Amino acid sequence: MPEDTWNALLNKAKSFCFKGMPQATQLMFDDFSGRRTQDTEIREGEHYFGVTLKGFGLRYGQEFHIKYDPLVLLTVDFQHGSQRVTVPRLIGPSALAAMTDNGDKKLPHGFSMRNIRIIGPHPYRGEQVGISVVLYKVERTNYAKRALAFAEKLSGAIGFPADISVAFKIGDSIVDALEVLFDMKDNVPLIGCRFELNASPMDGFQPQQFALVNSNESSLSSLDVKNGELVHPSGEPVSDLDYVLFDLWRADARGSEAGLVPEDMAKRLRDCALAGDDESWRRGKSLLITLYQELVSNPDLTDADAERLFERYAQLMLRDREHSKCVGLMSEKQTGDAFAESEARKRARLNDKSREIFALAV
Repeated sequence: MPEDTWNALLNKAKSFCFKGMPQATQLMFDDFSGRRTQDTEIREGEHYFGVTLKGFGLRYGQEFHIKYDPLVLLTVDFQHGSQRVTVPRLIGPSALAAMTDNGDKKLPHGFSMRNIRIIGPHPYRGEQVGISVVLYKVERTNYAKRALAFAEKLSGAIGFPADISVAFKIGDSIVDALEVLFDMKDNVPLIGCRFELNASPMDGFQPQQFALVNSNESSLSSLDVKNGELVHPSGEPVSDLDYVLFDLWRADARGSEAGLVPEDMAKRLRDCALAGDDESWRRGKSLLITLYQELVSNPDLTDADAERLFERYAQLMLRDREHSKCVGLMSEKQTGDAFAESEARKRARLNDKSREIFALAV
């Protein structure tokens, strides 16, 4: 999606949500160890980052469990490859009700929710990471529920790590749904803010926790985060304030490798290695070069993860090559299998074409 579309949406969000709201307090907390070191830094091209909604809550008050549900809009914009992208996420009544244990699916009095991943892990490519967050109270009307459920499902479809291609495909629909959200009188923004996170010259780009609280009392400075929860000095969880708590975290590895290597390419690599003949092995090595090029240019992988993944497939090919030598594969002619003979002819054609390509003049 064009960046100006998201900019227009975010500007509308800021003008609608942040104007006239009660003054909110922004609190920042260090990483979980409480110390900023080179060991905790999120380094460009080396580490992944992500954002998790650690918790949010509506203060105790009759109106909230009778008439209103909570809703959090959180968008994260960051550098992805050569472009800057924005990933939106809505956590609202339908998602929260599905997580409750009570039979009527209504949110309990003073309800709070914890540990909802928003995006990540994504490779940190430098530049700033922008986080916009708004906490709403949403009146329980059928129209509002239908619109919010639609927007929640769209934002949740992007997945983890956020599939940027999917975000582009459904992004316009999310924009339309969010514009409906902004225009509905049933929704009242309570607190909102945009955080611009940049690498510090002294500390680098560090994991950090943030809280946005619907109050400007000086006593808020004594609030702390314990076990991922916003607490008072006594250790009691915060329940008397409207708040949103989220964190920016670091990961050394991506974890999920689904979709990084196409299944058909992985199969062709194995087929070449298991064939047992030199021509197929040579063709397999050329495919391995293609795989390496795709991995190192993949914006969803750090250099270290690209090298590690390539090394794994290279070792698998070597293992299959040795296996074919030790065990020996029964020739297609001996089996009399029509399918096997067809595969042998196909492999021969591929090997012939491979020889032609390698013989091309420079």
